[in-house]
Amino acid sequence: MLSRTDFTIDGAIDRQTSGPCPPIHQLSGTGAASLGIVMRGTETLRLPINPEIIFTGDRADKVTAAAVYEADRPDQQLMSFDLADRRATLRAAMTPLIANKRYVLKVTIENQSDPIAATFVAVAPTGDGSLVVLRVD
Repeated sequence: MLSRTDFTIDGAIDRQTSGPCPPIHQLSGTGAASLGIVMRGTETLRLPINPEIIFTGDRADKVTAAAVYEADRPDQQLMSFDLADRRATLRAAMTPLIANKRYVLKVTIENQSDPIAATFVAVAPTGDGSLVVLRVD
């Protein structure tokens, strides 16, 4: 079980189903860092309308900013995140994104001049979660 601040595991498997391997979206920045996103069941990158992000990978501790922008207006920031302990949480009073609309996630890495950008479609979260794991190498 995952919560906003913790997780627990008892080793039990509630259910198990076979499925295809999730596609990995590999995004490269202009510097040394790259961003890998693993998503199940789709080739189109889809992120929840109210994402909470955990950064993993060799350069996860080098993430200095994350924000969401309009896809057709990349200079208009719509959503920003507070960063702490490799985790990005929405700043207070942020309005969720609109489902089925295209946006751009920009992740800024320390000592890299340009952010890594990923175009995505916002979707309503399934179940209780809106957690996204992004690998930064």
